[in-house]
Amino acid sequence: MDQEQAGMPAGFNMESLPIVKCKCGSGLWDQATQLRRMSAIISKDGKEKLIALPVVVCKECGKELEVDGGVVK
Repeated sequence: MDQEQAGMPAGFNMESLPIVKCKCGSGLWDQATQLRRMSAIISKDGKEKLIALPVVVCKECGKELEVDGGVVK
């Protein structure tokens, strides 16, 4: 995927962006899946559902990335 397809202007230098780091100091992240259970009471078809949500976790300490209004906590 080129830069324009990724939503960045042509000629933009990715290396100029700061690395998002965990509180433990690591800048490496993994994607994990968090499962949420939806009650049959609130489900449209009246059946219990499992909802899979992607989350980002620190590769070093396993803590989930926390973002509040676009700012990493």
